[in-house]
Amino acid sequence: MKVKKYELRLDARRKPIIAETGTEYRIDGRKTYNNPGLFAEFFGDTIGIRQAANEHVYIACLDTKLHMIGCFEASHGSVNETIFPVREIFQKALLIGAVHIVICHNHPTGDTTPSAEDVKATERIREAGQLIAIPVLDHVIVGAGNRAYYSFAETE
Repeated sequence: MKVKKYELRLDARRKPIIAETGTEYRIDGRKTYNNPGLFAEFFGDTIGIRQAANEHVYIACLDTKLHMIGCFEASHGSVNETIFPVREIFQKALLIGAVHIVICHNHPTGDTTPSAEDVKATERIREAGQLIAIPVLDHVIVGAGNRAYYSFAETE
């Protein structure tokens, strides 16, 4: 199965639409994305944020069976910070028809310990997801190294 990367664009009337970026990632279509290691592997290694010099925030959009139906870059920032745009995250999730989402971002330093800002952002995004019935299943922070990641869901 191919998972496509999408972005939000404006149509001729300046209305937001989902557009494919032309980037496709081959994944096992039967694979159920139900553990943080799979997201760390996909975003860290397949997408390549493990080697990124700046922080990048991605969201994985999942269907009811936890199959990935698409992914988006939500934002990217500097070497030690980025924003977590709640509105844009859910706008994209709604437009693609996501039932669940998982947030993944990297720490270029390699240290996967969440910052106070990471914790606050996760809480805000989870609250918004509850309001619109798109649960945030996890927030995974990817660091350097083969299997280095931090999962909010695993530590709760």
